[in-house]
Amino acid sequence: MLRGRAISRPDLTDRAAGQQIIEMIVQTIDIVSPETAAQIRGAVKTWVSQSGEEQFLAGVKDISVFSSLKEIMADDTIDTSSAEAAMHQVYPYMDRTIHRTTDYLFGISMYSSRISNCEIMNDENLKGWFTGFGMTYLYNDDKQQYTDHFWDTVDPLKLPGTTIVAEEIDNGEADSSGFHQGGDFLSPENWVGGTSIGTTGVSGMKVNGTAVSNGDQSNASPTVYADSFRAEKSYFMFDDEIVCLGAGIQNSGSDAPVITTVENRKLSSGGSNQISSDAGEWIMPEEQIISPQWLHLRGNTETGSDIGYYFPEKQNVHIMGSTRTGSYHQIKGDLKTEEETAERSYFTCWFDHGAAPENDTYSYVLLPDMTSEETKAYSQSPDVEILENSEKLQAVNDHSTNTLAVNFWDEAGGQIGQISCDSQASVMVQENNGAFTIALSDPTMLNTGTICLKLQELPISGKLIEADDGITIRTENGSVYLEFNVNGMCGKTMRAVIQ
Repeated sequence: MLRGRAISRPDLTDRAAGQQIIEMIVQTIDIVSPETAAQIRGAVKTWVSQSGEEQFLAGVKDISVFSSLKEIMADDTIDTSSAEAAMHQVYPYMDRTIHRTTDYLFGISMYSSRISNCEIMNDENLKGWFTGFGMTYLYNDDKQQYTDHFWDTVDPLKLPGTTIVAEEIDNGEADSSGFHQGGDFLSPENWVGGTSIGTTGVSGMKVNGTAVSNGDQSNASPTVYADSFRAEKSYFMFDDEIVCLGAGIQNSGSDAPVITTVENRKLSSGGSNQISSDAGEWIMPEEQIISPQWLHLRGNTETGSDIGYYFPEKQNVHIMGSTRTGSYHQIKGDLKTEEETAERSYFTCWFDHGAAPENDTYSYVLLPDMTSEETKAYSQSPDVEILENSEKLQAVNDHSTNTLAVNFWDEAGGQIGQISCDSQASVMVQENNGAFTIALSDPTMLNTGTICLKLQELPISGKLIEADDGITIRTENGSVYLEFNVNGMCGKTMRAVIQ
């Protein structure tokens, strides 16, 4: 989700890129503070152990790095307890979000008026058009998911988490060097980002199919995609689940359907993974439409890679098991080496919104590392409640953490229950032992003033316990008003705690 066109290079897998980064991090140990150096040693020891120490060290070329790594791996006093602690981080200037628990890591790749949908350059990543359309990455104990011929065999029109008009984008004419440079572009939309409290968070993106030039194409013809395509997408990330909502989905002028891909997971060899649901059981199912309450995919490892799916509205979804054939030559046109054709099996699940949807919606909940029995039980008593899913706002309440998360899409803000907002914003409210943590950001990065959040009829006095700079509080007629000065915050989350 961070490697751009490098995903089309067969010799630079995510594992290889990770090793390069770890080796560079090791070289910083002697120039950082002792506290930071201790953290680095703990993280490096954890990462190398997970990768396989012998295999990792065999790939190290630098003698000084090799020596440092041997020393780290032999030191039993190194504290690794915080190396993979739960965390949530929004990266506003990158249009990326990372959500990590002790069991899995979840990532979102988006694009906006600031960040392109992907990187296509010099005939590399020729089918990467939709990697920034809200693609979701789920890293668990299946370490080979994105490494073993994923990018050259996956269907580029059905990337997990994306909502798109399902048609390929023209890469343009080759330039004077014989390379294609087109197919990547900016969005007219600036509402992309999110907010967080502790290890939980919410992110969102406004999708607009109008392609805005990013200035990178050397060919004269501008990229054209789907000028009438619109959608609002949100991702609510809690401890055990990720709630995915879509609203305002519309398009016209195209015969291609608009689709939202719930999952497109690489299966074990031969595709023998068990797929179960309240609507049936399958192994490599033929394409069909079902209306499940829950769905479960058996993972590729003995433990730690199962995934559950909960569908709150029991909407129609397509499911399909397929074997796909591909080659890196198809996504990297300048490849000079001989690359074998690869064959991989996939399970795919998606919503079909039709060719001309008008304000369509979707909702589903990802349940990483849940068994089929746990998924079924969750669907009967979910921890989350969808409060609204519209083009105005998307809101979810997580009862297990007493957290309300809202993305306000409208320029005038909106209201959900006891919370009102006067502008576009991403907001979270979490209650803990009578104290309320309030978090807010301006994902547009365009607001040069304040955003006002009104809390009414909540069991609070309005006493401010702590707050980031730029937050003020007042009470009026029984309501509490928080003013967030977001000028110059660049999408950063601002937080306050009140009673």
